[in-house]
Amino acid sequence: MSDEAGAKKRFIITGEAWYSDAAMSARGRNVVAEMSCGLDPVDADGNDLGGTYGEWVVVWKQISPGTIFTQVQAFDDGWKQLVESGFHEVMADLANSSPSVHELATALLARGWVDCTERQDPAR
Repeated sequence: MSDEAGAKKRFIITGEAWYSDAAMSARGRNVVAEMSCGLDPVDADGNDLGGTYGEWVVVWKQISPGTIFTQVQAFDDGWKQLVESGFHEVMADLANSSPSVHELATALLARGWVDCTERQDPAR
């Protein structure tokens, strides 16, 4: 059993985070939504240990008025975790649709993923 076996499956909806204005403006005008996903280490009690085993991003881009496509971008450390997390199974479930960021979030939540979007500034 790998360390990743007990990892927390999490996602963050960038556009709903308290820092969304800065984060989304850095993505470019054609990015209409973004979700980062990953497997994060936790201790035996489920407490976050910091860092990630691997991460990938799902990006919704508008290529023309009314036409949005979805793109998955895996970082080097995310390829293995993309499969081990079961994310590919969620993709297969949604294969005949063009899911919005919220539809993908709902599908992930149904499979035990955790929404870690920080919607309020922790400094406030």
